[in-house]
Amino acid sequence: MKKALLCLLVGIFLGSCKGTTGPAGPLLTGTLTGFVKLINVDGTPQTDQSGVTISVTGTKDTATSDVNGKFELKNVETGTYEIDYSKSTYGSYKMQAVTFASGGDGALPPVTLGAIPVSSPIPVIKATSSSGVSVTVSGSITTAATSVQFYMVYMGKSSNINPLDPTTYINSQAAQINAQSSAFQTSAIWSLSNLRSLGIINSTTPNLWFVCYPYNPNGSSYTDIYTNITVYPAVTSQGSSAVSASTP
Repeated sequence: MKKALLCLLVGIFLGSCKGTTGPAGPLLTGTLTGFVKLINVDGTPQTDQSGVTISVTGTKDTATSDVNGKFELKNVETGTYEIDYSKSTYGSYKMQAVTFASGGDGALPPVTLGAIPVSSPIPVIKATSSSGVSVTVSGSITTAATSVQFYMVYMGKSSNINPLDPTTYINSQAAQINAQSSAFQTSAIWSLSNLRSLGIINSTTPNLWFVCYPYNPNGSSYTDIYTNITVYPAVTSQGSSAVSASTP
């Protein structure tokens, strides 16, 4: 059987092609095999990796992972696709621009789905332009955390920020609240030079918005090929209230 060429246009090389078809040639199909792992919020893996739905966007091709996390997408036609991974209560994942050419078999890189936090408190946050050189975001919860809580802070040009839609924000930064503490503060990654590199011009009026979401850092993230923005799928559906700040 001829080998398949399977590659990600983001730069992951997965196989080699030993045969193609012309415009009038037969429509070739093949099987894509892969593994998915389910991870708890504390970083420990589930013993049962089954029940993840893997689908090829724009087709009827779907598969479900077994107890070991293995799946097979059979009879996939030659083409370029987006492959979606999903399971209830876990963060989803998109493998974009996957090209499958020639008949045969191909192997997808492994994916990890992180459990979505369900008990992390939502902090009240504020954004501060510090000394005219950076913007930092700080926050606190009502009572001290009993365990480490992980958060992702998103920055956008409006308050309409959706962490699963990279067109609604322009950057993000991880933060955490340690056990027995109730406060966090982001680092100075949003410096003046960093803001300029993101295309944000100077403004003395509030022109940046920030929202904070609890998230699981153990799930796979990906860079959206259309916006070049990183997506962290294992986030809660509810975030903090949006706050604004002006550019230094």
